[in-house]
Amino acid sequence: MSDFEAFDNFLEVDRLQGLMLQALVLPAPRDAQSFARWLAQADLDALDPQAMRLVPALFRKFGGTMGDDPRRARMQGVYRRAHLRNTLLLADGRRVLAALRDAGIEFLLFKGIAMVLKYQADLATRTMADVDILVRPADVPRAEEILFGAGWTALHGAGWKRSEIHSRDFTNAHRSGFDLHWHALLESRRADADDGLWQRAERFDWNGLEVRLMSPEDLLFTGIVNGMRERDPLNVHWIQDLACILAAKPAIAWPTLWKEAARRGLRETLFEALVLACRMCGDLVDGAVLQRWLEIDPEFRRALEASLATQGRLHGLRRVDREGDEDRPLDSVSAAYVRFFLGEDGGIEGIFLQWRHLPCLPELFDVADPAWLASLVSRHPKTGEGYLAVPPGQLRPRSNPAHREYSARIALGDGLREIVLAPGGKRTIEVEVENDSSCCWVELVGSDMPFKVSSHLRSEDGSMLRLDGPRAPLTNARRGYAAFVEPGRKLTRGLSIEAPAEPGKYVVQLDVVHENVTWFSERGCGFPRLSLVVRPTALRGRFALAGAGILHAVFDAETVVIDGWGGAYYTFDGHGTSAWRALLAGHEAQHIVAAFEEAGVFDHAGGTPVERFLSALQDAGLIEAIDGEARVVEPLRVEPRFGAREPVLVCHGDLRGLVSMHPMRQASERGWPHSKA
Repeated sequence: MSDFEAFDNFLEVDRLQGLMLQALVLPAPRDAQSFARWLAQADLDALDPQAMRLVPALFRKFGGTMGDDPRRARMQGVYRRAHLRNTLLLADGRRVLAALRDAGIEFLLFKGIAMVLKYQADLATRTMADVDILVRPADVPRAEEILFGAGWTALHGAGWKRSEIHSRDFTNAHRSGFDLHWHALLESRRADADDGLWQRAERFDWNGLEVRLMSPEDLLFTGIVNGMRERDPLNVHWIQDLACILAAKPAIAWPTLWKEAARRGLRETLFEALVLACRMCGDLVDGAVLQRWLEIDPEFRRALEASLATQGRLHGLRRVDREGDEDRPLDSVSAAYVRFFLGEDGGIEGIFLQWRHLPCLPELFDVADPAWLASLVSRHPKTGEGYLAVPPGQLRPRSNPAHREYSARIALGDGLREIVLAPGGKRTIEVEVENDSSCCWVELVGSDMPFKVSSHLRSEDGSMLRLDGPRAPLTNARRGYAAFVEPGRKLTRGLSIEAPAEPGKYVVQLDVVHENVTWFSERGCGFPRLSLVVRPTALRGRFALAGAGILHAVFDAETVVIDGWGGAYYTFDGHGTSAWRALLAGHEAQHIVAAFEEAGVFDHAGGTPVERFLSALQDAGLIEAIDGEARVVEPLRVEPRFGAREPVLVCHGDLRGLVSMHPMRQASERGWPHSKA
């Protein structure tokens, strides 16, 4: 028996979770045997959150062997929901990361997002609750400002202190999570604690966005410490990450891992975790690694012996007496915020802000003594941030701050000049709005005069047909904060464009509106105009996804499409999936319709089912017409195995409701996203 095996009985793992992990990690045929034992004993309605996290990976590995087992559909539903959650998390998180990069803020990715990007071939098999990043402590205020400006809300309420925690959680309208760390681990918060993590980080190309991931050793270490923090019940999903990393990089630098644990005083946590992994999953970690640590680190061994003896957990450990050998650019998406604290009389007792925003205070609040503010501005630097105590009576909030000047610019990305939609169709475009005036655009909670970007619909000759188009807010007012867009700030927003019911040619005029006050165009501002072509419903030509906010994946014959901007979740299968693949491969719509007509798979009259299906995709704003010749593609094949069932686009409602729906207890036998009646 090796020395480390004396630690075999330290930690107890839930029996069913142990079977799930063994099914994922052990070699064949022991993995399939573990899955069969789990399936025979598990009550799917009673799975706890930790066990639920492993279901998508189990379905991906064993779903094809389950035949017509009725539990297969329910497990597939959990898999689908994990795909939705991770897709939204990555899409929402990527926009924040791009803004951080543009602002010159360094960051490291770790935990779930690093695992999904580098070590998982399937987006759904490693579930995530949030996007975890590590930033330098000095960059936290600017990073928070970017998150607030992009519509994220902090979960820590008033009174929290950065010195007492290591991270701050944020959420958004999709219920996506974003965990902003200034220390990687709660257990070690020294100023230099994370120096090694930054030095060992690796660069990674995320489809054109260059990011940095923690090294494999540091991903293992931080994952283990986070996973071992709670012992009742013990969280062991980190063993799945351990197996994935070791499969991708068997030659882990174990001495580096041990030195990092020693530097942080976390050797016992690391040692216990890897002993547990060896006990549960056999040869996952080479026992010689643990034996070597005991041999070269007698100080650790003696301390561990004493600790275990005190706890009655020594279990006959044998002794080994062997000798051991400046300013950065502003980001391009965020509004600015000043936090204020009210006293009992309704006046402001204190504020937290970036010092550069001190001159903006007269536009945000009523200032009793301008000389007091002028003194503040002269005494403070233009960089950094902090709290200020406000003398009684000096500042009071405004419900509708005055505005003296209207000037703005709007820019369109990718040279967009024309949009083609079906009657009643819609598309979300990306616009960049710049405050080109000398004053702030301000919004406080309760104000009925926010600033938004919008559009008007005009006829081809310029006549106004619809004054009020869909709006996209430029600020996100929250209680206790003054939100504003300072002069020169640029913000990127998604703006929905909706086509009228009648085919024809139209003009979309972009505009900025100060609600209940004025349109900026009425004050002399000129903005870009787009040509809008509304084509008859008979589809022709090529189509593509209607922007970066449309996300999709195919599971066997089922396709899911997520409208990340509009907030809806769509599914279709069978012939719908065949038509979808053909459309995105470059086939023209009329040729897709003709191929199904020629195959004669439908018994229909009054238009073809495939044409109706493609029109539904366009009307939902999921695809858009594009110019250019058809690409050379493989012949389109209509698969007879789908029979005569017509393709139907099914909308499952808003993403927020779907994300909050329990994928087992609230789902029907068909599996999530189908709810119980």
